[in-house]
Amino acid sequence: MSDGRPRPSGDPVAGLDVDRIPPDPAVLIGALGRAAAAVHDGRSPLGSDRASLPRLRPSDAVSVVEAAVAAGWRAPEGSPYAPVEPSRLLAVLGDGLDRVTERATDEVPTIGRATFDNLVLAEPAGEPSLGGSANLTIRRSPRRVPPPTFVDEGDAALSDPYRDLAVAAADVVATFGPGAVLGLTAAYVEARPSIEPLDPVRLDWWSIVAAVTGGRR
Repeated sequence: MSDGRPRPSGDPVAGLDVDRIPPDPAVLIGALGRAAAAVHDGRSPLGSDRASLPRLRPSDAVSVVEAAVAAGWRAPEGSPYAPVEPSRLLAVLGDGLDRVTERATDEVPTIGRATFDNLVLAEPAGEPSLGGSANLTIRRSPRRVPPPTFVDEGDAALSDPYRDLAVAAADVVATFGPGAVLGLTAAYVEARPSIEPLDPVRLDWWSIVAAVTGGRR
């Protein structure tokens, strides 16, 4: 139970109502990783419907970033990319495009919005159907759905799985701090061991894309 006292500003979960999210952050972070793995491995309704999905190649992602930068996008305050000029980020993406394209040989269904506010968890007995906080909202489904899964599939595409991992990692960092990313990757690899070892080049590259687009096409 919450003791009602304000959290120090340096606390990575400051602002979260801990009584209305799963028992601890590790549960929520692990659920996010497993939900992404289920999509990528075809163990979710989205992941099993590859034929209907548009493709999002790394080169397509660069085009989306180019359009955003041309429209005046700048990284918000607090973003790790805030000190970097958008044109420089675009140049980094261009420089790494061939390398990422060469490595991204495992196109899979991706959700695009692999985020906490798009996550559905099974509803524990006696808990409300909706939990929320200043930072995130958690939906719970009383139906028999394979937990966990996602609500909004509007940004789904056949793409590099690191598209989702980058978006999920950014949300974990923003909500719980950078140290919590290890919990995300551990849960993902446990659910989808075929991706081990993780590729830092692709993760870093798609993290720039995610910073600009939020995972959207």
